[in-house]
Amino acid sequence: MTYNRKVLITLFFITFSLSTLLSVSGLSNEIATYFRVEIAQSTIYLGTFLLIVGITALFLPAYLSRFEKKKFLVLTLFVTIVTVFIQIFVDDFQIAVILRIIPAFFYSTAISFALTYIGELDPNNVNKVVLGITSGTVFGASFSIYLTTNYGFDYALIWIALINVISLILTVLFLPEMKGKTESFLNQFHNAKCELFVVSICSILFIGIGVSITYNFFTLLLETITRLPYDELSLFIFFNGLAGVFGTSLMGKLMQKNLKLSVMAYPFIFILLMLSMIICIEMEKPMFVILILFGILDGSMQTIAQYTITSAARDTPEFANGFYLFIVNLNRTIGIVLGGVLIESWFTTSILIMSVISFAMSIPFIVYRFKKYSSVDLLHVKDAV
Repeated sequence: MTYNRKVLITLFFITFSLSTLLSVSGLSNEIATYFRVEIAQSTIYLGTFLLIVGITALFLPAYLSRFEKKKFLVLTLFVTIVTVFIQIFVDDFQIAVILRIIPAFFYSTAISFALTYIGELDPNNVNKVVLGITSGTVFGASFSIYLTTNYGFDYALIWIALINVISLILTVLFLPEMKGKTESFLNQFHNAKCELFVVSICSILFIGIGVSITYNFFTLLLETITRLPYDELSLFIFFNGLAGVFGTSLMGKLMQKNLKLSVMAYPFIFILLMLSMIICIEMEKPMFVILILFGILDGSMQTIAQYTITSAARDTPEFANGFYLFIVNLNRTIGIVLGGVLIESWFTTSILIMSVISFAMSIPFIVYRFKKYSSVDLLHVKDAV
């Protein structure tokens, strides 16, 4: 199979463009206004997509691993473009929800296939494809928020459709074919089922929830408590997105130099950052610095999650990558729902307190994994980041 720089760029664009579907996760208030529904209903638009992505990631990438990967990626991008494009002209909220969730059934398998591609062709550049997920989700969020707050939610949909068109063209032109594997889904599941895998899942679950509870309500925090005007809000989120992209790449390099220290220090640093946010939530300049640091740590979470899950099931890459996506999107779903419940029933900054609690709950699992399974990490780290 031929491999060159164009293939790596194409795989980056695939994960980037498809992950822009997640870039609207922080726009629950704006989506509610656009469709003239309650915020609780707008979370259905956002949360249902994430829930379907999470559930399908659990089994579809492994089950569909037998199929040729390029054709599936082309199909996924085409379906995404069509459903997003139609949403631009739809005012009915229920129809919009249906169109929103259709690409969710393809997303996890497509991203898993892209990660499997680069894992087989160039394991040392896996992190660059993971960077596409972060860029599409985090940096894409900055652009989506800017377009939505200044021009309307339909402009965010136009940008998502266009970036997926570019990705489709690159895929058709430059991505080589990759045949599927014949190993059954049940065999892949049994190969991954072990204590190491369970411990890894628990650590990433609590870390991801800790990030998601706060991240999905950034705009609400900055609007209602920090009281930023829309133009400054967009600027804050934009730099937060840039920091997230930088964080993904930075964590990959740090993990190559000192894996144990990088991962174990992560929740402690995030706890300190969340406590700082609680103290400085009403101060504009300190909040800008905190948001930059939050973006770096948010982007770092993708690298840590992908490594932690795939190193625990290295013999079943489609299943492992699918499970990585399952956990990450389960985190987002729980974060949106739990954050909404806390805000409605308690007070807005309670989400910051819950983030601290969630990070603290991840620490025992991280420590246990490094203590008992250090040999696995030493074996895998060179290929994982």
